[in-house]
Amino acid sequence: MNFDSVQKQGLEGLVLKLKDSPYEIGKHSQAWLKVINYQYQDVYISGLRKSEFGHLLAGQKIKTNRKVESKWSLLFFSVFT
Repeated sequence: MNFDSVQKQGLEGLVLKLKDSPYEIGKHSQAWLKVINYQYQDVYISGLRKSEFGHLLAGQKIKTNRKVESKWSLLFFSVFT
């Protein structure tokens, strides 16, 4: 498996190791290397606060069938000060 396949499948990453390096329980070895497939999203945050309580929303723009839609979800129903 190569890194392009990891990205296409949305996997977390790869672990590489030297051919002759043994697995050592409970130890970190420099013979093993984790290559992370970082994935990013643009998220828009909005909120409303009234006295002690507030609401926090997060949204993102999603492309579906050549159309851009905004999708919002409620992150926290109540935010206390």
